[in-house]
Amino acid sequence: MDIYQQSLLHRLIQLHALILAAVAYCVVVVRPRRPGLPRLLASVPAFVVFSTSPFFVKDSAILSSGIGLNIMWVANFKLLAYSGGRGALSHPGVRNGLQWAAFLVLPFFPAKSNRAAAKTSTSSVVLGLLLKLGVWLGLTALLVGVEGLSPLARHLCYAVHFWMFVSLLLDGPLPLAGHLLGHHIPLQPAMDAPFAATSLREFWGRRYNQIVSATLQETVYKPILEGRWVSSKAAATATATASVVVAEAATERDADRVSPAPAGPAEADGGNVAVRAGPPAAEARAPAAPTVAEGKEEKGGAARRRTPVAAAVVGLATSFLVSGVMHEICLWFSCGGRLEGSYRMMGFFLLQPLLIAAQEAAVAVAARVVPERIRVSAAATLLQTALTLVLVLGSAEWFWGSMETCDAEKRGLAEVDGAMRWLVEQARASGLLAL
Repeated sequence: MDIYQQSLLHRLIQLHALILAAVAYCVVVVRPRRPGLPRLLASVPAFVVFSTSPFFVKDSAILSSGIGLNIMWVANFKLLAYSGGRGALSHPGVRNGLQWAAFLVLPFFPAKSNRAAAKTSTSSVVLGLLLKLGVWLGLTALLVGVEGLSPLARHLCYAVHFWMFVSLLLDGPLPLAGHLLGHHIPLQPAMDAPFAATSLREFWGRRYNQIVSATLQETVYKPILEGRWVSSKAAATATATASVVVAEAATERDADRVSPAPAGPAEADGGNVAVRAGPPAAEARAPAAPTVAEGKEEKGGAARRRTPVAAAVVGLATSFLVSGVMHEICLWFSCGGRLEGSYRMMGFFLLQPLLIAAQEAAVAVAARVVPERIRVSAAATLLQTALTLVLVLGSAEWFWGSMETCDAEKRGLAEVDGAMRWLVEQARASGLLAL
């Protein structure tokens, strides 16, 4: 092990210790706080740790990208959503601090009610990960070893390579899910056959990188749609909890007036009652509040809640804007700590809502002039899928172009290729390989 490898290992150990300390702080200090400003302010130290974590390994394109995605982005946004009583950390199935910590620091997200859950059995997950790893390493060898690939072929390889990389990062911890979470919380898969999407909205909203999509929905889209940061359900729960606690304290004081027992804490403090806030126990006491899911509000009977079109458009555009900003930050690390400068990657994400609107307008026009039997045919579905992939891959030229400007893709490929060669050398030295 050379000096650089020793330094990298030392920094990784320091980083993991710092992240574990931040997670422990969140479990003890942040988790019991009330939703809103108290919880948000208590989260600031963890935000700082998570946001600076890629700096420990900024000289590595692969490690800084992976830590940037999992910790700087996903963990930060989960904690941010939790400050408003939203997202994975506010899921009612989270039963203890260990499960809460696992949801915070690992790329787990509860599956949506109308989505297929991820497979968490060890054998199926490991088999899938090995298959993705094989494709990823094979494409690495192809991109490093074969010169003269056309831009189209190279960018198609980049697309699959990036897909496998993100899948490995986000699905890699799935074998731990059963041990840490049990089997009572179905999890969202990171990828759900993105090549089968029949529209851009389906591609980004239901197929590709669903963990990041879910965090953006909870921190950007839903707050804009609702016009408030603290979710209505969390606010109702907190209000109901406060009422229950105050009522219980009043009952205890009334009982103490006719009881020979000594005065309780409330009387000793002059009658001041502390409102308790915290996850499971408080929510269990609160009366059932109206729940909103997938555009419906349940209040006795199910009544459809209208979503303002303007708010939905602003929420969608802002979600892509935030995604573009976060990708530019990750690109800064991949470029070795320097700004790429063209902002084409940002442009790629800002273009998506426009393409979604154009595609949906075209579909609406087709619905008026094309007979239904043709629109629902297999040929029409295949055409929609092909058009969606063309739009994604065509606009992705801005995405790949920004990476190629600063040679981020070459740095990443060289790191993976170097790691593969080092492993082969170690295997030969230990006699595992006879060649």
